[in-house]
Amino acid sequence: MKLKKNTLFFLSLLFACQFLCAQNYDSIYNKLSENVLRFESTIVVKKVDSILNRDKIPEIVKNDLKSLRVEALAQLSFFTPALKLANEILSNKNNVSEEAEVRICIQKALIFEIFEKSKETIAELNRLEGIYKTRAKDRYYGQYLFRKSSYYRILKPVEKSDSLALFYAVKAADFGDKNKYYDVGAIAKMLQSFFIDKKDYETRAHILQTALNDFKRLENKLSVSLVYTTLSNIYQKNKQLDVAKKFLDSALTEANKTDDLFLKSYAYKQRSSFLESINKTDSAFYYFKEFYKAEEAINLEKQNIEILEINFEKQIEKEKQAVLISNINLNQTKKTNRFLIIFITGIIFLLVIIFLLYKRINKKRKWINLQNDLLQKNIEQKELLLKELNHRVKNNLSLIISLIKFQSQEINEEFYKEKFKHLENRINTIAIAHEQFIYSDTKTAGEFYNLEEYLQKIAGLVNVSSRNVKYIQNIEAIQINIDTALPIGILINELISNSIEHAVTKDPLKINLQIEKKSNLIYITYTDSGTIFNKDSKEETLGLFIIESMVAQLNGKIEQQKSTFKIVLEHKN
Repeated sequence: MKLKKNTLFFLSLLFACQFLCAQNYDSIYNKLSENVLRFESTIVVKKVDSILNRDKIPEIVKNDLKSLRVEALAQLSFFTPALKLANEILSNKNNVSEEAEVRICIQKALIFEIFEKSKETIAELNRLEGIYKTRAKDRYYGQYLFRKSSYYRILKPVEKSDSLALFYAVKAADFGDKNKYYDVGAIAKMLQSFFIDKKDYETRAHILQTALNDFKRLENKLSVSLVYTTLSNIYQKNKQLDVAKKFLDSALTEANKTDDLFLKSYAYKQRSSFLESINKTDSAFYYFKEFYKAEEAINLEKQNIEILEINFEKQIEKEKQAVLISNINLNQTKKTNRFLIIFITGIIFLLVIIFLLYKRINKKRKWINLQNDLLQKNIEQKELLLKELNHRVKNNLSLIISLIKFQSQEINEEFYKEKFKHLENRINTIAIAHEQFIYSDTKTAGEFYNLEEYLQKIAGLVNVSSRNVKYIQNIEAIQINIDTALPIGILINELISNSIEHAVTKDPLKINLQIEKKSNLIYITYTDSGTIFNKDSKEETLGLFIIESMVAQLNGKIEQQKSTFKIVLEHKN
């Protein structure tokens, strides 16, 4: 009787411990969910990693915490690690709660939208729609609605997509307001503002003010500051500079209340741009330097997150290896037992040999692992140094461009202003190539890149030209390396600059660029609608020299017939 009482007491104590542990993890999960709502992403990543490395917890609880990590990584723009972790969690749906699945699907839809993968995005949204046929509509349902609105607005997969985007934005805003999901309501209202006439400043400002109030209720300082900045831009475009400055001051105040480097960087940059637009160059340069300092700190923080990500992946790999080794040892034990029963004497002899071999192999394995660890650390150190170097090059190029802009503002003569503009475009061409082909976390050394994507950014100077220009490019899907891309980018920049500055036509200036690849040659046909050209002999000589130099660099040939250039270049591998 006494034994039964002791057993019951022990079982009750065990149940109580499990219940308290479950309650403790629920509390931690809810707290981390609030951190995610406030975009305190770094805190979430570090806390989840700490729990997973320290505690032995059930697999389903572990995946709930990992789902929060996926969302935090997405907020930090670490899209590839977030997607990798999301797929790993969903690979075994038996240990994934429905809430974790919903959260992950929403983040995957966001990431696929950013990567412009229309089919994958709608697949995740359809999966969410299926889940919510039986699941009660909660905060994540509101997020599903505004993700669907964003999908139709950005990717435009069907006719009347703007109408569908607005429909889901309104539906999400109503759902958020009704259920007091302020994050849902705020983001949905910001989406609605995109569909209002750009000249209707009052209506856009009113909608953004309601979104601002929702973000304030959440104490989401990041979003509050971003909305203040958006309102400042609206009033600046409406020539209400005093109101614009007040909103920009509020954005900077909110940023300085936090330790969020991303938010401070954004606020400093906007402040610098605003002051530059009203010709307060000294103050603008001060805030640009503050922006540069914040960017440096952000880069260091990103490196720390990347190191955490590497350690996290190593931990997962160790767990997999532990399970694998455990299974191997179990099978070996079974075989050994069978041999012991049949040939006890022979097995002892074999075990001695196996033991000696195992020691020898294990010693070699340890030596190999030690060498691999040293090599890996060396590689990681070099990668960090390379990233730091690339980051500094990027920032220095941006600084050079900004200094050129500041210098050009001090010059009154249009002739020299135009020269500075040409210089800025040429440096921008190099900066774009560096950012797209070298300074990228998702690219690897020696990889090939899409030419069309690069030239579309180069052609961006059309949008800032005072002329009415219609630019059309038809570029075949050509994969190139930077040794080919950079000369082509400089070449096209010079041709477009030449057309905008010198081509004379009664109609809007039309520029047409066609590029195709045959065998190992790249054929470029560039033409504009100009019939007469205002020629500047010095500028023409410099521009022509640059064009011919780039063609020669790629072992090419160039032929001009009036306003048409036909160029043949060698495709370097």
